[in-house]
Formats: sequence, C-alpha cells, structure tokens
Amino acid sequence: MLKVVSTMTIDGYGSGETDFLTRLASVPDSVREEFDNLIFFRLVEVLNTADQTAVLSMEGHSDRVDSGGLSREELRIQELTASVNRVNSAGDGIFQLLNNWFGPGFPPDWADLSQVAVGFVACGGASLLHSTPSLSDAQRRANRRVVLHLMTFIP
Repeated sequence: MLKVVSTMTIDGYGSGETDFLTRLASVPDSVREEFDNLIFFRLVEVLNTADQTAVLSMEGHSDRVDSGGLSREELRIQELTASVNRVNSAGDGIFQLLNNWFGPGFPPDWADLSQVAVGFVACGGASLLHSTPSLSDAQRRANRRVVLHLMTFIP
C-alpha cells in the first residue's frame, strides 16, 4: 500500500555545476529543511523498519546550451552530459548522507539496500522550465535542477 509520495526540486545550479551536496549546502534553510523532511528522514524511517519499502526516483535537468559554433548534436550531448552528471551526483550525495547517518555497517551501494529502489533519469535540456530566446541567469539556474520523487510503501 502506498504511504507517502513526496516531490521536491533542488535548483539554482550555476553553469557547469553538477555537485549535489555542494548545491544542497548552499540552498536556503527552508529548502534544506524540506529536503530533510520530505526525502532524507523518510528514507531513514524506511531503512529503520523491517516492513517498509521505498522508491526514490531522481531526475537531472540541464539548461539549454547556446554555445556558438557547435552542431545541434554537440549541443545536445553537452546538455545530456550535464544532466547525467547532476543526477548521478544527487544519487551519490544522498547515499553519502545516509551512510554518514547510519555509520559503520551501512551497505556500500544503493544496489545493496533491499528496502529502497532507485531510478536515475537524465533529461538533458528536454524539459526546460524557461525557454525564451533570451534567458536571465535566474531562469537558467531554475532550468538546472534535480527533481526528487520518493514513494514509500507499507504492507
């Protein structure tokens, strides 16, 4: 039975920035509190029980690359690479936070957690929030984001 569905976004990445924990450390306290309450502590709760499971789906997004002199394919590859790096960093960062919380004896990888399934989706620049021809830095930062979806289940 589905217990909780939580979705939240960590955005504001600068051009070329992909490190999730660095970004998380610089968000406003309210956003960090939202991450802790909607994602992190719910994962901790699942891992502290024997009868709950969860699915954590992570999406990495990039901004449109407007560099001159590149082919459409080269632009697409840059956008996709940024989103792959961003979503992989989110997965690694959240796992590191869990490892720090639980300490010695915590499994070495997501694949070793029987109660939590994870999914990684790299969206490239295919799902822009802002796509006008002339974007502000704030709009570009909103496009560069990680979206987390957590579904928890109880028997």
